[in-house]
Amino acid sequence: MVDSEWMRSSGSAERSQSILSSIIDLLWAIYRTWAWGDNDYDRNQWSMTWFLRGTMLLYVTLLATVRVRPRYRMLIFLALFLYSWKNRDTLGGISIFGGGLLCELSMEPIVSKFSTSRSTVRRALPFSLAIVGWYLMSYSGDHTEWAGWSKTILQIGVDVFPAGAEIASYVHLTGVLVLITAIVLSSTLQQILSHPVCLWLGIHSFPIYLVHGPLLRSFLNWMLFAFTDPDWIEEKDEDGIVVGIYPKLPIPPLWKFLFAIPIFFVAVFVSARLWIIYIEPRCAQFTKWAEDIACGKSRKTENTQETTIAPVEVNDKTEDNESGPLLPV
Repeated sequence: MVDSEWMRSSGSAERSQSILSSIIDLLWAIYRTWAWGDNDYDRNQWSMTWFLRGTMLLYVTLLATVRVRPRYRMLIFLALFLYSWKNRDTLGGISIFGGGLLCELSMEPIVSKFSTSRSTVRRALPFSLAIVGWYLMSYSGDHTEWAGWSKTILQIGVDVFPAGAEIASYVHLTGVLVLITAIVLSSTLQQILSHPVCLWLGIHSFPIYLVHGPLLRSFLNWMLFAFTDPDWIEEKDEDGIVVGIYPKLPIPPLWKFLFAIPIFFVAVFVSARLWIIYIEPRCAQFTKWAEDIACGKSRKTENTQETTIAPVEVNDKTEDNESGPLLPV
């Protein structure tokens, strides 16, 4: 009944008929999340299948190139990146292989030397790239003609990106890769982003992504529309005849937003923190248990294989020993 189309269409599942059917519906929704990228309870989880696909792409590529020299691995990543770019794989290959290529570059001695140097070029180039990256990531795919700068990016994208490509996705991906390149080339940016606050946000970013949608549609909406009666809207045809009546909640006053949104953010961060403390360790334990079973390991066999090596005291002041002090084996 709210005015937002995203609210109405991105996670309003039909009411289940019973407790048993609600459990079945939940399990079916979990299956659909990983099979088709669709979830009736949270449309944001369409991305899970792409996370899984990207993980497998990277894993198989690294497995195939495990014995390849680093520079040849970079050439392979570059070839796969260009192939994905040409085939408009914006949700998988471009980000995966582009990120793999930048990761390999970050371990190159010449790149490490450049990032730690104090030359003027080293200081100016990464920050210029960071500004360009943020500039590209601010591009909106809707109504780009409303501003001159976004219209310019659109015109450049039409000329540069493959025919039929989704311009907004390409612009955003290019901005992200440019920003990461700036971070790789600058030890200063690396130090800034290694601040405890940035690390804390990074640790909680994925749980925030998972919980913000359900909390927004439930907890935030309850605070905004509590004790509010809906308006009844008449739907008329071309002749002015009423063909339907439906309820619609009015837009809340400003004071409700000022009150509810800070509380909502606190609830999101608290939920994400609880997820980190209680959910992720259980998932890690389950994954380790499944891995041990698949690999034929068990805690009993691991304990029997453990050996204790007693420390050996060695006096490095030996007499009549031309070869020097004795060393523990």
